[in-house]
Amino acid sequence: MVNKLNVQNMTTNGQFQRLLEFVEWCRKEYGLSKHAFEGKCGISNGYFNSRIKKETTEIERKSLTPKVIDRVCDTFPKLSRKWLILGEGAMLMDEQPEEEVSPKDGAPYYNVDFLGGFEAVENNQTTVPDSYIRMSPFNGNGYMWCNITGDSMSPLIKSGSRICIREQPGGVDDIIYGEVYALVICTKGDILRTVRWVTRSDNDDKIRLVPENKDIKYCSYQDVKKTDVAKVYKVVFAGNVL
Repeated sequence: MVNKLNVQNMTTNGQFQRLLEFVEWCRKEYGLSKHAFEGKCGISNGYFNSRIKKETTEIERKSLTPKVIDRVCDTFPKLSRKWLILGEGAMLMDEQPEEEVSPKDGAPYYNVDFLGGFEAVENNQTTVPDSYIRMSPFNGNGYMWCNITGDSMSPLIKSGSRICIREQPGGVDDIIYGEVYALVICTKGDILRTVRWVTRSDNDDKIRLVPENKDIKYCSYQDVKKTDVAKVYKVVFAGNVL
């Protein structure tokens, strides 16, 4: 059983824009209006109009809730979940080759907290995974799973969730602003591990880290020097994988 919570958006247009592209394809292919699409998928009446008209942040405009993703993909099996979530590959499943899964049957899962304990995985390439998690499209290709604790990214990522991450070889140069990243930051000999939304700072030499949780005990944002960022992992998925 998978209780999914997606936090990934690989392209500038974002998941909601890609969903609108698919809705337009359905209109041309099946003659479905937005209203008919909503009814067929079991999502709220007026969902698209309310999303388009609602004044939201750049981050909110990009993302889709896991409930919407599941209902749309379950209703239209031809739609590529990988394309909708990540913006990778073709929109329709029959337009791309079947994905090959490695003999290890998925991506490695390390039963450690990214905020404390994951350094053992980073520093020892021979560390044996506790298990493997098979979940398309996150099989192989550098994906790995670990745990996350703390409420700074709640309710988007709840404490105790498992997160799927992929290291960005270009470090901060690979960051797409408005996405969620797991970062290793070294400042004056101290090492900080954190998971945050990353946005553009007013200072070109820095990046801005923004928590999801708006509780006053979490600062609204924190600017850190790009040169202090030692490792960058893109968080592509978070949830309870049983």
